[in-house]
Amino acid sequence: ICDNLPSSSEYIIIEGTAHRHLAIILRKKLGEQINLRVPSGELLKGKIVEISKNKIVCKVLSTIEETPYLPLSIVLLQWELKGDKMDSVIRSATEIGVRYIMPVIGCYSVPRTKNEKEKVRREIIVRSAREQSGSPIDTSVFESMPLHIVLEKIDDIFEGKKLKKLVAYENAEIESLSVFSSIQGDE
Repeated sequence: ICDNLPSSSEYIIIEGTAHRHLAIILRKKLGEQINLRVPSGELLKGKIVEISKNKIVCKVLSTIEETPYLPLSIVLLQWELKGDKMDSVIRSATEIGVRYIMPVIGCYSVPRTKNEKEKVRREIIVRSAREQSGSPIDTSVFESMPLHIVLEKIDDIFEGKKLKKLVAYENAEIESLSVFSSIQGDE
C-alpha cells in the first residue's frame, strides 16, 4: 500500500514502514515486480528500480484490472470487545471491504476509556489486512464513542444518501435475510 501517487515521471517512492516491510521482511530485490495499491484504490504493477537504506523506488509498468467491488459503503458498528477480539474484528472487516468501522462504547464495554497507542495499532492492523487481502477499500477505524454519537456521525458522513441499515443477530429468525439478500433488494 503506497501513501503517495506516482509522480509525473511514473515513479513511486516507498518509505517508512512500507519500505521496511518490502526490504527487510519480504526481502524484495532490485528488478522484482510488485503490486502497488495507491491512495485512489487503483492497483498498479511496478518494478523495483532502486533500493536504498531509506527508500525503494518503483517504476509503474501498468494498471491491473480488478473485479469491481459492490457500489456501496459498508459501515460496521461494533461494540468494544475484550482483549484482542476487537483486533480480529477490525482485521476481518477490513479484509472483506468494510469502509468504516465505528467502535461503540456501551455500559458493559471493557475498557471504557481508550489509550493513544490504540489508534496507531488499529491503523497498522488495517494496513496489514489490506496488504494481505488486496482490498482496494481504504478502511477507516473511528475512535470509540457512545451509540448516539456514532449514529450522528453516520448521518453526517452519508448526508442525503440512501442508507440501508442491517442488524446482525446471533439467532436466525424465520423472516431473517442473509446480508447479500438484504443488500440486493429494497427490503
